[in-house]
Amino acid sequence: MVARVLGADRRSSSLALTAPVAVGTTVQFHVSDPATSIRHLGSAASGAAVGGLVFSDPARVTPPDRWDENDAAIIGQTGAQAGGLLCVDQIGPILGHNGLHAQAASVMLIG
Repeated sequence: MVARVLGADRRSSSLALTAPVAVGTTVQFHVSDPATSIRHLGSAASGAAVGGLVFSDPARVTPPDRWDENDAAIIGQTGAQAGGLLCVDQIGPILGHNGLHAQAASVMLIG
């Protein structure tokens, strides 16, 4: 099952997804192609987001002449503030085992 994150509630520390998820289920991010990722990130950040945390692989940072297309810049173009870290690889579950994800980005939008 693939479900998109619709939002978060600070008071209850919960996420709103496009599909129900049973308690105890392991949830992981879904990775899509670069053009779709840029479109989804820009669309999500253009809502009520006032900020975001970005954890991105240095390999995802575009060349200097295209700096406006990196993950943090896309959030910034919406008026939201972004902070975060450049991380070489990220650890997360895949097919029931923890593994390293190369050239990955994780973004949490704050609204």
